[in-house]
Amino acid sequence: MSMPDAVVPARVAAAALEELFALNLVNRNLRIERDDRFVRVPLITSEIPADIITRYDIRLEEGAHRCRAGRITPFEAVKERLMRLGLSQEQISLLPDKWEMIGDVLVLKLDDRLSGMIDTIASSYAQILGAKSVLRDFGNIHGEERHPDVELIFGHDTETVHVENGIRYCLDAARIMFSSGNIDERIRMADMDCEGEKVLDMFAGIGYFSLPIAVYAMPSKVYACEIRELSYRYLLKNISLNKVEGRVVPFLGDNREFEPPEPMDLIIMGYLKDTHRFLPKALSCLRSGGRIIYHENCPNELFPERPIRRLEEAAGDRWKMEVMSKRVVKSFAPGVSHIVIDARFTES
Repeated sequence: MSMPDAVVPARVAAAALEELFALNLVNRNLRIERDDRFVRVPLITSEIPADIITRYDIRLEEGAHRCRAGRITPFEAVKERLMRLGLSQEQISLLPDKWEMIGDVLVLKLDDRLSGMIDTIASSYAQILGAKSVLRDFGNIHGEERHPDVELIFGHDTETVHVENGIRYCLDAARIMFSSGNIDERIRMADMDCEGEKVLDMFAGIGYFSLPIAVYAMPSKVYACEIRELSYRYLLKNISLNKVEGRVVPFLGDNREFEPPEPMDLIIMGYLKDTHRFLPKALSCLRSGGRIIYHENCPNELFPERPIRRLEEAAGDRWKMEVMSKRVVKSFAPGVSHIVIDARFTES
């Protein structure tokens, strides 16, 4: 008797596959099949955790007849397909073996020497990886609102729902940044103990940190400030998608104009440009004994001295500061890292 297939909606297939592979539930000897709407994943057992079935809206069906997969990687499958479509060995050598999958939107960095074959390359990656659209990433970020510098090279729709650690993030991948390099920090927010606490997310975006805290860390309230209207609209969608309407209070506008109804226990400053300019506002909202999670881009040779000094200068004589942790999140640019400092402030 054949084992069943997990039939997964294409929009959440990438995240579902990651969990199914991690739990060793996928039959790696059989091919995964994709179409525009669904991904059919061959399983080695019908005993799938109920929470995975619910979160990804998985349907179990009788296993389909299919060819053996031959145990090749997705990148090897892409190369094989493109060789059949006429790419030269030199062009094949230029193909990227790494990419970012945001929901069912694929983000690729492509060498300029591949320009004549962009359409063929994009459609092949999309077919093998199950993407509905492909964006070419030019590696730049524009303005304080951090617009991604991308071009749509396959498909039509770039709005997607990205599922990570059980959190649903709806966004337009062509207009809003979603950095896979920050995944550890988003998971860390989910693992924090905030039971009964009041949290202020000063730079909420689409809910990158607000949502994992609200869903998993049990705060009484999360006040989420966002100045960009597009991001704010997605923040509202994501609050609803994750069913935390009673826990997350959104605010559209400059966080320096936000007046919290009570002192905050935890303040998140997940911004990377001149973050220190917002420290006076953060401290004015903080209760004695509260914590600030402070992010900035810092030259490597100035870490951790510069961010700690900035926190101490903002604290002045009014606050006693204790550094609880300091860490590098990821490389931001040559010689510059995205860093985070957790600090506790107690009124003197």
